[in-house]
Amino acid sequence: MDREHYIKDMPKHIEKIRAQVARISASEEICQQAIQLIREILEAANSTIIIDANDIRDSLDCDGTLAVNDIRISAKVNDRMKELVGQIEKKIENNATVKSLLFHLFFPEELPLQMSELQPLSDWLSSFQSDTDFKVGWGMVATSHSQEPLLRAIVLAVT
Repeated sequence: MDREHYIKDMPKHIEKIRAQVARISASEEICQQAIQLIREILEAANSTIIIDANDIRDSLDCDGTLAVNDIRISAKVNDRMKELVGQIEKKIENNATVKSLLFHLFFPEELPLQMSELQPLSDWLSSFQSDTDFKVGWGMVATSHSQEPLLRAIVLAVT
């Protein structure tokens, strides 16, 4: 499906996702925040690694409670991915209880993420128990509209 048709069908995708999000959200506020962030993920143009509506529905297809986080740090700091992962870890304190994790990284075009920078993220993901039915999905996109260059992660976790 081309991007034009995908965007045209966005309301249909969002309604299907909204039902799943509402089922696992502790409050209407969390549900609304999740839908807003999911919309940002789905509308991200020119993603390096794409998360689509099917990926989101699959990651939310489990019992539990949804935690929603939007984490931002300066893209200019040293060890920026290590810093970002540290902030994510503070929000998701107990890896053993996570059933599903979906995250999308936004980085400035002028300060692209390098493959070598992803090691802290890889190390953190390997800390989850591999003998469970843990699901993980991720994507990333370069952005060009930030006055202060930010490295940002939208993280949806079902515990």
